[in-house]
This record gives sequence, C-alpha cells and structure tokens, in this order.
Amino acid sequence: MTAHLSTLVLHQLRYGELDGETLSSARAHLQRCPRCAARLQVQRAERAAFVLRPVPESLHSSAPAPTPGWLRWWIPAGLAATLGLILVLSTALSSAEAPGDIIRPRGALPDVEVWLDSDGGPRLLRSSDRLEAGSRVQLKYHPHGASHVAFAGRDGAGLIEIYGGAAVSGGEGLIEAPFALTLDGTPGDQELFVVTADHPLDEEAVRAAVRGGLDGARVVRTVVPKR
Repeated sequence: MTAHLSTLVLHQLRYGELDGETLSSARAHLQRCPRCAARLQVQRAERAAFVLRPVPESLHSSAPAPTPGWLRWWIPAGLAATLGLILVLSTALSSAEAPGDIIRPRGALPDVEVWLDSDGGPRLLRSSDRLEAGSRVQLKYHPHGASHVAFAGRDGAGLIEIYGGAAVSGGEGLIEAPFALTLDGTPGDQELFVVTADHPLDEEAVRAAVRGGLDGARVVRTVVPKR
C-alpha cells in the first residue's frame, strides 16, 4: 500500500466496496495515519452537506426543467435559491447555443451539469462564471446505461486526480455525483471528467480513460472556468 490511501480507496471504503485484505489494510492504515483519517472525515462531511435538505419545490418550478429529487443541498433559511444558466461542455455530444446563453445538447438530456454552491443557494453554473479557489461545485451526470462510474479532474498544471468511483445507482435521467468538489488555488481552468463503463473502474483505468486510452469506457469532459 502507498504512503497514503488514494481518494478512490477512501470513496470505496465509504461505499462499502472494499472487502477481504484490502478492507483490513485500509482500516489498519486509517488507525495509524491521522492525515488519511482526516481526509475520510472531510469526504463524509462534504457528502452530508448535500443530503441535509432537499431542494425546495419553488426551485423546481423555476428551473428550465424539473429538478430531480435526488439533488440535495443545504440551503439556510431565508436564502432564495436562484437557478442560473446551464454550462455543459461535452466531448460526447454536439451542442448548440440556445436562447438565454444556455449551452446544452439538442434534443437530449445533457451528459453532465455543473452546480455551484453560491451565496444565494445552489444554482447551475453560468457560461459567464469564473470561479475562485474555495468555490464548491457538484456534478450531475447521465450514465447512458452504464453500470459503473468514476470521477476525475485535471487542474491547470496538468495534474490528474481521481475523486472516486462506484456502481451506478439511480433512476432515469441525470444522477448526482456522491460528493462535492472544492476548487483549489492552482492557476488555470479546472477540467472535470465523468467516466462510465460496464465494469468496475480502478484508479489506473480512470487515468487511462482521461488520457484517451481506455477501450469500452465513455468519457465526458466539462471545464469549470477559473479566474
């Protein structure tokens, strides 16, 4: 095992996907590594922040399309949640600019949506947005019938980070990623990737998919512009 547990292993531990020696080794590592134990707690806290309270019905009624009930955010009392414009930059489907500066695939659900935790509540990322370090975003993705999904990012320095993977769970339409992402201070835009396949995806497979070298995987890329 490496010096620290990977982000993927921590997510698999939370999802209950580890067993046998792998599970025992991960638990033993957490007992002796405060850093990895703290990372695990951060993952749990960020996940909890998105399941505390469902999106209000008023938000559903003002959205360009009905917002699925699985999308859950913490919205402080008295704050109005205002939906913005959808930013969808997909390598898998062609896009066309719609009225109101909305970018989305024509005649189909988007492959991915980016949601921003803004001061006024959660909203879809606008094409004019430029985010700063500390901004929190969450993805919604279309699995296109795949049984497994993994999430990755590549920052302005070209560093690829694997955020985690899991079996696809959910009904029809878009599904929320099981965690939020907090942008760091690395200069340059942040690329985000959703990798789907009909088999489990380990960390090396996800890296290969991001680099364009994995057969049998569907990769959707979206760019989060930064200041």
